Amino acid sequence: MHKTVRGVAKRVLVVGAPADDAPVSPDAVLASDGMLIIMEEDADRAAEIRLRALNDGASNRTVINGDPRRVVYKLAGPFDVIFCSRAYMSLRPQLEKLLGGDGVFIIDGEPAAAD
Repeated sequence: MHKTVRGVAKRVLVVGAPADDAPVSPDAVLASDGMLIIMEEDADRAAEIRLRALNDGASNRTVINGDPRRVVYKLAGPFDVIFCSRAYMSLRPQLEKLLGGDGVFIIDGEPAAAD
């Protein structure tokens, strides 16, 4: 079911901002006309991500500041790729329901094994 996606994902969700040095980054998988939604609990980190997107001219990014455990239920799939920080792994069952048929689940920048 899972496959490697490089620069072709139309819808990407990030739960907890990944480290800048992650092996696989949201920007690496996002298609040029794709949409990226980032949920980040830390207000300062969320503001930093928004500012970086603005400076980069990236209009295809939405940054949601808030606890992903409270916000994830408001999202609608399907997503091609979901990045999840280990801090939010309790959400994995709900997040995997948002994946498309060939969707890829990535934990801290590493593709996750299918359960």
